Amino acid sequence: MTGYPMAWEAATSMDRLPETCPYTIAEMEEYLFANHYHWSRDEAPTTFNVSGPCAHKVESDRRYWLFEAEKDRLAGRQEILCPICQKQHVLEPHHGDHATNPGQAPRADEARQPQWFVVVGTGNGCFDPSSKMRRWLYAETNDDDLSPEQFLEKAYREQLVADARS
Repeated sequence: MTGYPMAWEAATSMDRLPETCPYTIAEMEEYLFANHYHWSRDEAPTTFNVSGPCAHKVESDRRYWLFEAEKDRLAGRQEILCPICQKQHVLEPHHGDHATNPGQAPRADEARQPQWFVVVGTGNGCFDPSSKMRRWLYAETNDDDLSPEQFLEKAYREQLVADARS
């Protein structure tokens, strides 16, 4: 399973858990772009389109949201400010893309792109369940071809195992 590291913000004070997702779609897309740019060095830089939420889970001490993300086929040159390194990065369309060369058959690695999910949460801390986190997120590919509800349930159960260890 491919994934990107967790990003989070500790809570300064939090009386109640938010009812709505604490990250915007734009923030999730920025997170995915920056992590892809810096961690997926064997792939051309790309942006992502995030949609959802496609699943949601409410627990007494945490809330979870699940979003789907797709790699964007660039139609033109883009300049993006990276939130990780605070530098401008220039993205060029990949000239071998089927989208830019419709007469060509897609390459084998383009035939089926992996499905990406972004897991967002708030409430008890991921690393220390006795602490509070204002928000956190991470992204993973859905290599097991799970439904959104199954994927979120798996993420929730993995968090319970991590809680038991701390």
